[in-house]
Amino acid sequence: MPLDGLGLHALVYELKNTIIGSKIEKIYQPDRYEILLHLRKPQENIKLLINSHPVLSRICITTTDKKNPVNPPPFCMLLRKYLESGEIIDIKQKGLDRIIEITFKSWKDEILMLYIEIMGKYSNIILTDKEYKIIDSLRHVDPEMSRVRWVMPGEKYVYPPPQNKLNLLSSNNEDIIGALNIPSTGSMSNHIVKSLEGFSGFLANAILMSCKLNPSDNVDIKNMDRVIDEIIKIKNKLQNNQYEPTLYLEKNEYKDFLPFNFDMFDSIRFNSMSLMVDEFYSIKELKGLINDRSSSLLKIINSNLDRCYRKLENLQDELASGKERDKYKEYADLIMANLSNIHKGMKSINVVNIFSESTSPIEIPLDPSLSPVENAQRYYKKYNKLKNSIKYIEEQIEETIEEIEFLESELNNLQNIDSINEIEEIKNELEAIGYIKQDSKKKVLTIKSKPRHFLSSDGYDIYVGKNNYQNDELTLRLSSANDIWLHTKDIPGSHVIIKTNGNNITDETLDEAATLAAYYSKARHSSNVPVDYTLKKFVKKPSGAKPGRVIYTNQKTIFITPIEEKIKSLKRIED
Repeated sequence: MPLDGLGLHALVYELKNTIIGSKIEKIYQPDRYEILLHLRKPQENIKLLINSHPVLSRICITTTDKKNPVNPPPFCMLLRKYLESGEIIDIKQKGLDRIIEITFKSWKDEILMLYIEIMGKYSNIILTDKEYKIIDSLRHVDPEMSRVRWVMPGEKYVYPPPQNKLNLLSSNNEDIIGALNIPSTGSMSNHIVKSLEGFSGFLANAILMSCKLNPSDNVDIKNMDRVIDEIIKIKNKLQNNQYEPTLYLEKNEYKDFLPFNFDMFDSIRFNSMSLMVDEFYSIKELKGLINDRSSSLLKIINSNLDRCYRKLENLQDELASGKERDKYKEYADLIMANLSNIHKGMKSINVVNIFSESTSPIEIPLDPSLSPVENAQRYYKKYNKLKNSIKYIEEQIEETIEEIEFLESELNNLQNIDSINEIEEIKNELEAIGYIKQDSKKKVLTIKSKPRHFLSSDGYDIYVGKNNYQNDELTLRLSSANDIWLHTKDIPGSHVIIKTNGNNITDETLDEAATLAAYYSKARHSSNVPVDYTLKKFVKKPSGAKPGRVIYTNQKTIFITPIEEKIKSLKRIED
């Protein structure tokens, strides 16, 4: 878990200076794991988020607005009863463990404590009176769940069993040296985590890497002096509350965070632990929600793609066999040309193929129960049937390819979404076409989100569609005839529009727009991606075509390798 004991120590130090003395104005419970306290200080409103999710547990000040249920859950109602209109008078951490105690004075002048246990799947929020008797908790732990520690109304609150690790703040340097110089099996990183309270694996790894050591190497006491020196530096920073909230990146994605800075990693510095924690978990939470809600749509899209690929293969096989139709017409014409040499009862006949340049002989199978003319008519009938079916098969192949293009574009759209609302829009598209059964009570589809909006380095507006309906809206209604339209060549992707305002754009703007088209396509991770561009007036939508499908002419092609850093360097405008 990124939020370790040392990170909590820095967070509590910050919260002491922020929330102590604040009044509890409102209490909400947006979901089963989360409590949101609306606090008020003179000329300041604060939202304190407390989360007990197994993966997302945390406490921090947040700027995010949460949607609350119409009917508050029972634990929320209980907190309102005891804490609303009360005051926060203290906040502290148990040692360097991931347990926080917030002390309240209620509107009745009663002292109450709220314990926040950030312990993975055992995370909990527990309200007690001043005698530590549990009033209630978000998660009950009864004797069947644990023989060691019960968390039930009426029980006395006790801390989780200690892990017998060394607390830097209550230990001297000799204690640290003694704890870490004990021979141990396993990796250097695990040795630090098992020896010292509040240390996450990532912090241990960072310390070892700063000492030019491999975290996964086995414990080596000879190298421990360097490690101990770094840990004593960490101890001094803790004692003096010298924090550098730093969010660490891996491949431009949020990986972890610490209250200290280590230069060997890509990172973003923050002025506040709360802001950093809120940012990290908000992104993580959003990605989790997006993955959860998009998984069912992914399943629908992929199952329909599989069906379309099988259908296309069968149609292509039928088309290949159907192309034998000319052979049947040839048989029929040769039978009619050789009527005098054929009689009923024959199973085949060898005749000179007058339609072949080599005039080589050909064997024609015959139905012995039919007359020569009836055999010819049988072959003419086969020919005409296949001739008509070929046209139908070709139409079916075209429709199937169009359906595959639509589904692959939806797959690409789903992999590029930025918000929960965009998932709903893609779901609406799939419902409108019939891939999902539509709720008769549901409102008519409307476009809710707006296209991605970037500003080129030369000051031109560039728009990128987020889904197929939005691609249609952007290309066919929101752009002008002389704007420039871009799309990856024969690759599912977003429509991109450069608003030219009647001017001739620069090569740099064209290159940036083409990079966006390649980046927001199925070829995001490829190189030399072909991107077509043309004036919007040369882009048309065929009658009856699926959302997002257009045809275009007068295009030119530019080859682009989409680089994420280049995308991030462009100014993003939130409309």
